[in-house]
Amino acid sequence: MVMSQNFPSFFDGIVAGDPVYDAEAVGLSEINGDEAILNVYLSNPALTPPGPTMIAQAAPQPAGPHLYPAFPISDQGLFETALLQACDALDGVTDGVIDNLPACWAKVDPETATYTDYAGALGPPNTTYPLQCPGAKNATCLSPAQIQAAKSINLGPRSNGAQGYAYDGGWMTTVGIPARKIGSSSSTSLPGDFTLGVGTFGYTYIDSGDPTYSIRFHSTSIPIWVS
Repeated sequence: MVMSQNFPSFFDGIVAGDPVYDAEAVGLSEINGDEAILNVYLSNPALTPPGPTMIAQAAPQPAGPHLYPAFPISDQGLFETALLQACDALDGVTDGVIDNLPACWAKVDPETATYTDYAGALGPPNTTYPLQCPGAKNATCLSPAQIQAAKSINLGPRSNGAQGYAYDGGWMTTVGIPARKIGSSSSTSLPGDFTLGVGTFGYTYIDSGDPTYSIRFHSTSIPIWVS
């Protein structure tokens, strides 16, 4: 790609497509997303101990955690509802698509956001709920740990030495990217990022001489990013 842009006359023709992303930034971003959801899991007394179910992978990859119970689709739906109600119309059309992203970022803080249950699926119709639970977690709201995970994923990893990508499409909606960060309800489903971005670090366990080593559970030993 660089050669063709700097020296186009060297070529009779060019067929190009799907140029690779910054692999370091992708890897950091996907680890950041997975670790954010892992933190939700580990902060939930109902889920820990003993911790996530570990799912075996092909060598040399270590087993990975089943993280879906930390942020199931019902909770993802609450976030999606609050986000669409706040931001869908900001582009002038209410069509289920958020096209004015800067305005949405400026308007919505998940910690203080609310949404209205017009249909009464969660209680009396037309009831407005806070997105973040003011007390114990229940079916109408998200725990503070879930809110912080969503914000961390959206921001992307940050440190003095390296920066990753911000959330790459959607923001905790019920389709698309969350399966990458969270996985599915299947007990054999790892987050997609575990086998993609995290998979780029597949040999890191060699450093510790421990075949069970996982970069996810040892982030403090690799201080290259801060969420």
